[in-house]
Amino acid sequence: LLSDGRAQGYVLNDDIFVFLGRGKIAGLPVMVWILILTAVAVHILLKYTDIGRNLYAIGGNDTAARLAGININKYLIAVYALIGTVA
Repeated sequence: LLSDGRAQGYVLNDDIFVFLGRGKIAGLPVMVWILILTAVAVHILLKYTDIGRNLYAIGGNDTAARLAGININKYLIAVYALIGTVA
């Protein structure tokens, strides 16, 4: 009803969208910087937090992690949601 049955496209007139897709910072594309920031954030999360330790425990042996008192279902749902958000 809103589009009256016609296909709707995106016109490249949004400056932020164009900058994210085509812009450069210090000679590197913005998407590379986003990748670097995401990789650093995930590294810090996995290496220096209890969440990371619990995720490594679940990945190593989920039965042992469950017996250690880690709520496996909660962590798996959170990780899948985070992966979907990052993707």
